[in-house]
Amino acid sequence: MTVPHPPRSLSGRLRRAAHTTVAALTVLAGVFAPALSATAATESPSPETGPDVSIVLAPENQGAYTSGLPLAAAIAIDNEGESAAPAGQITLDLGRTALSDRASLLAWLNDGTTAQPLSPLGETASTEVGADAAASASLVVSSALVGELPPGVYPLRATLTFSQTTVGDALDPVTAQSAIIVSATGSTADSAVSALVPITANPSGSILSADELTALTAADGALTLQLSAVAGTGAVLAIDPAIPAAIRALGTAAPLSAVDWLQRLETLPNERFLLQFNDADLTAQVSAGLDSPLQPTTLAPFLDPRGFAETDDSATPSPSPDAAPATAELPTDEELTALVGARTNIYWPRGDISPDDLAALSRFVTGSGDPVTVLPSSSFAEGADAAPVAVRADASGATVLVADSALSAALSRVAAEDNPLHRGAPLAEARALRWFTDPQASLLVAFDRNENRSADGLKDALTALSGGHTGTLAELLSASPALVSVSSESSAVRAASVTTLLDGEAQIRDFATILADPAQLTARERLSILSLLAVGEHSTDEDYSAAFGAHRQTTTETLNAVGIQPSNPILISSSVDVPAWLRNDLPYPVTVQLDARPSDPRLEVDGMMTIEGAAATTTRIKIPVTARIASGEVDLIMDLTSPTGVHIGTTQVAQLTVRAEWETIGLIVFGSLAVLLIGAGVVRTVFRRRADARTALAQDAPEPTDR
Repeated sequence: MTVPHPPRSLSGRLRRAAHTTVAALTVLAGVFAPALSATAATESPSPETGPDVSIVLAPENQGAYTSGLPLAAAIAIDNEGESAAPAGQITLDLGRTALSDRASLLAWLNDGTTAQPLSPLGETASTEVGADAAASASLVVSSALVGELPPGVYPLRATLTFSQTTVGDALDPVTAQSAIIVSATGSTADSAVSALVPITANPSGSILSADELTALTAADGALTLQLSAVAGTGAVLAIDPAIPAAIRALGTAAPLSAVDWLQRLETLPNERFLLQFNDADLTAQVSAGLDSPLQPTTLAPFLDPRGFAETDDSATPSPSPDAAPATAELPTDEELTALVGARTNIYWPRGDISPDDLAALSRFVTGSGDPVTVLPSSSFAEGADAAPVAVRADASGATVLVADSALSAALSRVAAEDNPLHRGAPLAEARALRWFTDPQASLLVAFDRNENRSADGLKDALTALSGGHTGTLAELLSASPALVSVSSESSAVRAASVTTLLDGEAQIRDFATILADPAQLTARERLSILSLLAVGEHSTDEDYSAAFGAHRQTTTETLNAVGIQPSNPILISSSVDVPAWLRNDLPYPVTVQLDARPSDPRLEVDGMMTIEGAAATTTRIKIPVTARIASGEVDLIMDLTSPTGVHIGTTQVAQLTVRAEWETIGLIVFGSLAVLLIGAGVVRTVFRRRADARTALAQDAPEPTDR
């Protein structure tokens, strides 16, 4: 038996309803809490990263110190983090035992490694440095604290220790190494250091465009600033011939600033030589087994005749704007790339090269003298531990100009630095490196490829070690050669890629026969290969492999840019035109041959068709097909070839359904039967009438009489 609940008051019912609602909300909160938490975590901003502080130590006077005078140094503080770095204390320490050689100097500068103890010189306070901001400090130490220092190179270190004024983890101290150079009293000046400065500009396409040239040769453009930096110095210029070629190829349409830049370059008194077109690396080419450097196949596709045509206005004083231009006389490739006074027999490849490849490179034909190769001293066993190598050497039978690799690296960092304070550290390093060489020996510095150098930085780097005179190329080449042995190896990755690239170029060359001017594709493909091999691009094999993969993808897309597209399925009977489309993704018109053939004799096709496709369009075509009296499924196989017989694209198949026209067949059959019946009736009538005629003749004939 069910016991009934006693009656509840209204307030009791409300309290119970409220409790029920709270319980339900609690359950729902438990169900949706994870999702709400996840959403909140997704939408909340990521926490700030802490300070990311580095310092640069720049001794005064590029590290040159005279014993008995105060020692001054500047410290640059850079914070690349997302939060401010607190104030701190900077201490300066000095090693009082001179470093013994270049190896110990580089170990100190790169890793802070030295066996000698350092003694404190002084300290100064640093200010708070905001997020993504910079600051500086300076410190001057009295001569009494420095003490007497014999001539030599001494390690110098700055340490920034932070004051912990904010809540959070303590920041580790930051250090920077440099050196001071104490010269002997009355020492003579060092001989000049010859410098090779590459003038390069990597194009975004096959060749520098008018817009790119406008930007590069503007008043603040990279090429303009580089010429300003080398003007008045004895720097030897290594020039990419693609730059003058791009300017001259535009003719009268070339930007005025670019024309002025080229004229200024040619009038500079600096010695110069030409790099490979687009500064393509020769090491990879010779390692791949090539007998001569890769050159542009032709630069003709980049010439606009309108930029070279002259309007014939001899007939009228004021020719109309529509006056026909005279026939343009276009420059040759040699005229486009030539540069006044430039040598063409000096090679400057990547530094990693094997002995066999260097020997093969020395046999490359230049047409203007025996080849001379520029290599860093680190490529030779004699240059191990950064020991200087003679400026001219004989290695594997090749004539080599040897660039001091350590000095080149230091001065290249100077040239790349916009901040004058930051330039002080590599300038001091360069002076310290120079200390460990014979002051009367010739030295060669080869700057990194860097089209975005600082003009002031490059000028500082070129003038930092200027000495008694500027060494010329003739003097460098006439120096007594030292016998050295190559200790580096060529990159197998790059060598293998050159073979693959040339195979792809051969495919492009065959494919390009569908164009009226195949050079529109072949010339661009060759320049693209040269750009990929540029010395200043893709410094690691990993970066190069990625760029190589992208180039291969582009080549594949070009080879698949033209193809035939059938319609499926198609129902046909008797004589019809089968529709199809010629797809052309190239920016040039094409001419191809279409070979359509059936898989079954129930179809007949007229054979080869010549098709012209407009640039970057899809062209509708009609393939005449005749169906025999039969039914069934038939494949129409379609292939494209160039006018020279090269297969283009992939084979396509259209599926056709053939339906015989039985009504026509029936009419033919019945018509034939009717003709046969009528013919039979006519024949029968003829025979019957002939028989009747013979019978009548027989009846009318007189009976014979007896005699």
